[in-house]
Formats: sequence, structure tokens, C-alpha cells
Amino acid sequence: MGKHTIMGFSKVASLWKEAYENYNIGDDFSKVKELAGEPDSTLNLGDTILYTYESEEWKGMMRGGTIVRKMQFVVKDGKIFSKTSQNLDRIAG
Repeated sequence: MGKHTIMGFSKVASLWKEAYENYNIGDDFSKVKELAGEPDSTLNLGDTILYTYESEEWKGMMRGGTIVRKMQFVVKDGKIFSKTSQNLDRIAG
């Protein structure tokens, strides 16, 4: 279980999905942080910064085992330059 789970249930899945869907390229990254919190990792790439949010949730063997949710934002001058996600559409709980 990751730091974003309580007793195996995600406490961030819906917030992350909302942050990912509502903020797009060119938007201020600080708005993502207001909604999703601080990222789990930050990587300085020179002109840009890669922010990564990642969570693991045990769903049970019949429901796919461990679900890893991830969203990444590349930020330049405080603005979202690009974004990717993984499993944000998987239902929490």
C-alpha cells in the first residue's frame, strides 16, 4: 500500500482525476497542487520540471490485484507543458 491509501482504499483517486481532467497545457501548475497536493517526486530537467503523483491500491485478486495510479506533469515557467496519466479512470474503493 502506498502513502495515498487507507486500509487499501485510495484517498486520492477522485481528486487526481479531477485535477488531471480540469487543468490542461498552458494552465498554472499551482492549481493542480492546490487540488492534488504535493507531488510524490520532482525531477529537474533543466528548462522544465517533471512532477509525478503515484499511488498503489490493492483491489483484490478478482478485481485486478494492485492498481497503480499515476499522473505526471511537465512544467515550464510554472505552466503545464505536457501531462500523462495511468489508471485514473479506475474506480476507487
